[in-house]
Amino acid sequence: RWIEVRARRTPRGSARVLGTIMDVTARVAAEDRQRESERRFRTLAEGISPVLWSASPTGDELGGIRWEEYVGAPPAAFRGEGWRDFVHPDDHGRFRGMWRRARSGGPLDGEFRLKVRGDYRWVNLRGAAVRDDEERVTEWVGILLDVEERRRAEAETTRILENVPVMVWRTAPTGETLFLNRRWYEYTGEPRGPRPESGWHLVHPDDFPALRAEFEGALASGT
Repeated sequence: RWIEVRARRTPRGSARVLGTIMDVTARVAAEDRQRESERRFRTLAEGISPVLWSASPTGDELGGIRWEEYVGAPPAAFRGEGWRDFVHPDDHGRFRGMWRRARSGGPLDGEFRLKVRGDYRWVNLRGAAVRDDEERVTEWVGILLDVEERRRAEAETTRILENVPVMVWRTAPTGETLFLNRRWYEYTGEPRGPRPESGWHLVHPDDFPALRAEFEGALASGT
């Protein structure tokens, strides 16, 4: 079985070293499965070009290269409110929000479930506005990427980590907390909300500065 060993020297003047030994077999197995899924996805991505698309300034008129080949429906089917028949009902708000932010000057980049030849698959829609000399949007152009395999790998990893008998957390490169498993909530007694909290408020004030500095150092170095 895979184990993880950590050790830290006790305060100066003591000859003791404190350490922990943790069984991480489940985590290693999950990481192996995710790497395999990522390899499969890269192979698929290398063999299939992304869908290229363009849209009118309002986003109502859609055109694309390989769009019909991938989706199984012509771009004209998405005209006006036609997109509602292809975007998963639970993702309608997400889809509208993406375009709302883009029209307000933000990036057009988001993921949602799209009906592809009868089955819903996770896709990543990316795009940018083309502007004329007076900064008016003349059209939108971008790509559509299939991210179903990556999403499945992430869901499987989360399922495994959710049930391991140790506390597991995951953050973004910025330090934002993305995931806390069930054992963390059971141990801390914190309520589980729609988004995970950082948990820094649970650290004793005497330990906070050193722990925060160590965490920020790890973010900066990537280790």
